[in-house]
Amino acid sequence: MFNLTKLGKACIAFLLATVMLSGFAQAQNPDLLVKMSDGQAFGGGSLTQSILLDNSQPGAIQGWSLGVCNDPGSLIPASSALGVDAATVKNGAAPDFETMNLTDEAVTQGVVICFTGCATLGEVTDFEMLSIDYSVIGEVGSSSQLQFCSYGTPLVTTVLVIDSESVIPTKQDSTIEILSPNFLTLGTGMGVIGQTAELPVSLTTERPIDGLSIAVGYDQSLLTFAGATAAGAAADADFVEVSGTAEPGTLGVGLVMSFSLSVEIPVGEDQQVLSLAFNVANDLGGQPAPLVTSVGFIPASGSPPITNRIVDGSYSETPNLVDGSIELVDFNPFV
Repeated sequence: MFNLTKLGKACIAFLLATVMLSGFAQAQNPDLLVKMSDGQAFGGGSLTQSILLDNSQPGAIQGWSLGVCNDPGSLIPASSALGVDAATVKNGAAPDFETMNLTDEAVTQGVVICFTGCATLGEVTDFEMLSIDYSVIGEVGSSSQLQFCSYGTPLVTTVLVIDSESVIPTKQDSTIEILSPNFLTLGTGMGVIGQTAELPVSLTTERPIDGLSIAVGYDQSLLTFAGATAAGAAADADFVEVSGTAEPGTLGVGLVMSFSLSVEIPVGEDQQVLSLAFNVANDLGGQPAPLVTSVGFIPASGSPPITNRIVDGSYSETPNLVDGSIELVDFNPFV
């Protein structure tokens, strides 16, 4: 029968030896690769990252330690678990010892496959050692790095134990692009020369929205901005304000659904939220009608700058932006 006290001491000694011996290894072993794949994640959502191992050398792996660091301003570890392969690494069973630690900055793991040497790990490809779930809090449009690292006290490094010696593997880090599942869309409109044109602004969102702002540019030789009103899913908004400092040929509009946060724009696709009104010039500058003029999003308008944002509580992002257009026509009869 095993002595549990001795077993625990042996485990601690093994892990300490792993950490200490890693300092003596001088080069990465090209036949051992620990890796993470590049990926994409939605802002405000979640990401699952697998830590994988490729082993093409004949030595038997007895255990390992891992350190995976992240930028806490973009990704925060929410949970971690043994990889599906690591969970059965001891002849179909879980390893004799496994420990994990999560902070906002890193996840560390230590594994001993079998204290008595009853099981080891041989040559493998895409062996899942660890699975980490992250909360994605970074700015949409940015990217974030996940890197193998040394972290914690005592220091945990990324090493494999082979024949009771620590071996540093080759490492492949990961870049995560942070995307938005949400869209702000300028639609299409039609205007008669010398009269007015209406252009819808629509929102596709996977989360309820408390408010939004837009910055738009247009051809001021053909159009003059006349105003903005809440519409559709945002028709009951408490606040719609047009920037009074917008540069010629630009406009900025802000919308708040409810100052008490009791009303939101619901989850949905292509929901109209604003209507933009323009006066169409009497003279198209010698260009024949019909004429299509583009109306598009710009980075900012006015001072202080109004940008393209959607807001949900403390969360905000710049969603995907889709430009629009207005067709200018002349309905004067031909005789």
